[in-house]
Amino acid sequence: MNQTTKVVSESPWGKHETFHEYIVARGDELSQSLAMLMTESFRPDAAKSLRLYSASEAADFIGTSVPNLRKVLSEAEIKGFDGQPVDVFQDARGHRWYTAEQIDAVRMYFQAEARSPDKFLPGRRTRDDHLQVLTFMNFKGGSGKTTSAIHAAQGFALRGYRVLAIDLDPQATLTMHFGVRPEIDYAQGGTIYDALRYEKPVPISQVIKTETYFHNLDYVPSGIMLTEYETESALYLRETGYMPFYMRMGN
Repeated sequence: MNQTTKVVSESPWGKHETFHEYIVARGDELSQSLAMLMTESFRPDAAKSLRLYSASEAADFIGTSVPNLRKVLSEAEIKGFDGQPVDVFQDARGHRWYTAEQIDAVRMYFQAEARSPDKFLPGRRTRDDHLQVLTFMNFKGGSGKTTSAIHAAQGFALRGYRVLAIDLDPQATLTMHFGVRPEIDYAQGGTIYDALRYEKPVPISQVIKTETYFHNLDYVPSGIMLTEYETESALYLRETGYMPFYMRMGN
């Protein structure tokens, strides 16, 4: 008995005839998935907020004891930065919880009553005072640069220092810690690249973001455009003898 074998030739790329079409289609799928993830993680109407801090945490940040903190709050009238009396949240168990702004307002009261000018309020008093710069840098990816930098910045801010976090990584991970989407929110500029670029740079004061969710902590965002700076530095150094990039960053 004769048998007929039917041979069906199928593309190894499924419904796509060429490898190029397959790659483009998978790229579109990936873009859609990333867009959905971005929308869920960074909702357009969402705003990042800071948690409340316990009395023991507040006392530690200020540099006093919990009993002394309670005594001052019960006896003194302390006003916040909005001019209103500090109204600390109290839960059902009677525990008090403080915002970062309230901690700083209480710190200011302690400092006003202190004899030493820097007992409770650290940091600079005048422009001539020493400006401390901490740099977190490593050529290896995933070594903890951003994690260390953001935790240090937040820790110093909670202890009363005025902190400026500057993101010099094109991946802008530190920038995203502030609840923004650099590839969208700063697509038209406004990042550290604008202050570093060789043609028509702007003063760094123009790219400092002061309206953040974290009291005492401002930042200068980064973005993918910062990758252009590496190429531009090589060109300018070779063609014009311009100031090397490490001197410009120092300035």
